[in-house]
This record gives sequence, structure tokens and C-alpha cells, in this order.
Amino acid sequence: EIYPESEKASFLGRGTFDLGQGRQVFAELMYSGASTKYVNSPLPTRTSWLDFSNPAIASQFQSAYGFTPDDIGLTGEFRARLRLEDNGNRTSKVDSEGLRLLAGTSGTLGEWDYDAAINHSISKTADTYIDGFVRYNEFISGIEDGTIKLFGSSGDAGKAYLNSIAVRDTTRHSTGTMTAFDAKASRNLMRLSGGPLALALGGE
Repeated sequence: EIYPESEKASFLGRGTFDLGQGRQVFAELMYSGASTKYVNSPLPTRTSWLDFSNPAIASQFQSAYGFTPDDIGLTGEFRARLRLEDNGNRTSKVDSEGLRLLAGTSGTLGEWDYDAAINHSISKTADTYIDGFVRYNEFISGIEDGTIKLFGSSGDAGKAYLNSIAVRDTTRHSTGTMTAFDAKASRNLMRLSGGPLALALGGE
């Protein structure tokens, strides 16, 4: 999809309390969240080694083409590449959240102007399969016993089997956190002919 379906929400709040005498404390809260749904073409996959001597595979080959693999000299093992059209499109969802908390103080203390704050941030992301993905080993077993057809549609029974081995779960997730503190202060030391000489200190 060029423009996948998505929902987004965000919030930013700030509060300040005046302590008097040129000093204050402040706090900020910021939240953002997004949920994006992706739809892609049916799952492409490659089988493990299969064998034309397998009766289920030979039978579906004959049903699809009107002759057996032996009739045209196809024997032994082979691998197949296919898209799971019977399983529908792949659908997945990515959810992300971010939260930032900030608290600090600023003002004047004696001859110093100061500003200090602590920041704590959390971000989370999760990738969830909704539809169109299957467990591989069970998928191969379905081919070997003839439930899933390599040659042609698998029919209602095959679709029901694919649904039973579907992966609908969170497959990847991550969490990141950061805590930071910074402070700075400055004051004038003396006045020179070109202006005041100042001193500034800071760190984080």
C-alpha cells in the first residue's frame, strides 16, 4: 500500500509554578502514539525438499495437468516456490508509543541565573502479524499429506487448514528508555569597555 491505514494521537502539556523572587519550577508531559496497518500481497515462500514419489503430490499433479510426473520424466526430490494465494494477503500492524517527562527549575539565585532539568523518555514499538502468515513446518506437513495443493487451489479444506496454522501474534517488540539531566548557570563578572564579562557553566 502506498498510504497504509494509520491512527495517530499526541498530547503535550506544560505547567509552571512561580516560587517568587525570580524563581520557578516547571514540568512537561508529552505523549505520542501511532498504529499503522500494512497490507501486502500473499506470502511468498519456498518449500523444503519434496518428492514426486509422494502419492499425494503425484495425485494433485495429475489432477492439475492430466498426466503424472512419471509420464514426463519428473522423478526424485524438488523444491517449489509459490505464493499462498489461498491464504489471502499478508496483514500486519505496527504500534508505537512515546512518553517524555520533564521537570526542572529556573531563576536567579544571588548574582547567578540558573536553569536545571531532568528528562525521562520511554519509547515502545511492537510488530504484530494479523493475517496471511503461517507456521512453516505445519505448512510443509500440509503439502506432504495433500491438504495443501502445490498445483491449483487447495479448496475449502486447504484454506481451513491454513487458517488453523496461521501466525497471529506479536513477532517483534522493543523498548527504549533514556534519562538525562542538564544544568547551566551564568553571571556577570565585571564590566569592560565593550560590555560585561560573563561566566557560564553547564553540564549534562
